[in-house]
Amino acid sequence: MDWPNFSTDGLDSTVWKEKMMRAFRYRARIVSNKKDMDRIVVDEYIMPRFLFDLSRDRDFIMMAATGNTPKEIWASLVEVLNSNADLLHGFRRIAYISQLDERLNIPKDSIHSFSNYIYSRIIKPIGLNERHMHLLDGCAQDPFREIKGLADWIMGMSKIGPDLAIVPFGPDHIAYILKGVSRLDTCKIVKFTDETLAAMASEFVDSEFAVPSHGMTLVGELLDSQAFVRPCSNVNYADMVRRSLEDDMTPDCTGTYLQSFRFCTAVLTLDVAIAAGLSRENKDYDWSLVPG
Repeated sequence: MDWPNFSTDGLDSTVWKEKMMRAFRYRARIVSNKKDMDRIVVDEYIMPRFLFDLSRDRDFIMMAATGNTPKEIWASLVEVLNSNADLLHGFRRIAYISQLDERLNIPKDSIHSFSNYIYSRIIKPIGLNERHMHLLDGCAQDPFREIKGLADWIMGMSKIGPDLAIVPFGPDHIAYILKGVSRLDTCKIVKFTDETLAAMASEFVDSEFAVPSHGMTLVGELLDSQAFVRPCSNVNYADMVRRSLEDDMTPDCTGTYLQSFRFCTAVLTLDVAIAAGLSRENKDYDWSLVPG
């Protein structure tokens, strides 16, 4: 899509609805590399949904998962929005953004907090009004109440849940392997895995804060989202990808439950798809975006 040349004349709700439907035709789409993954998530999932809502003059509510995978997705989104004044104006007017999770015992203004990352890398660069965001405080005395405030914020705008949730794969989030998850839960406190703690260690070298051992994450209102896109470019998560896409539904792997949603698609890099053992013969998977 040539976003710099986009104008408000292109707001045909029928066109953008068709693009939305086509993007969710498969349970998984395989792309050549991470750069392609980032571009497709923005061009074929975020922007069509936003423009469909803009064409109908209604709010666009997006849940932004945190971690390393989405960083370039958010950078790409900011680049697209800042490439065209009409897009930017429309996004500022109808878009509402919140994170899904936060590290516990990390101050909101710390460089180690997800809140600070989303604010500095998404909210501030596009000039989104602070009333259009809801960020979590990892130092909140009551994490459950903190998440409840986010849930109330979401449901205060939309009784049918967020429009879109960007939920990457990883060991410590609701979308992967959390036992006993219920739609009735609002908040889940997660103990980070040894793998995650090791990955975070270098970030906290010479930091005044210790590596956090736990995080908080939204549950029920996330599962009420109208659509999910699940990017993955980390081969270490290949087994989670395979389980989520091919195992029977089980409470031991919440990702299997997400795949029962009509509008839920994983966007995977080729190396992840190969490591997960996904078959080119499976009609649920779109291999058309990679050569061969």
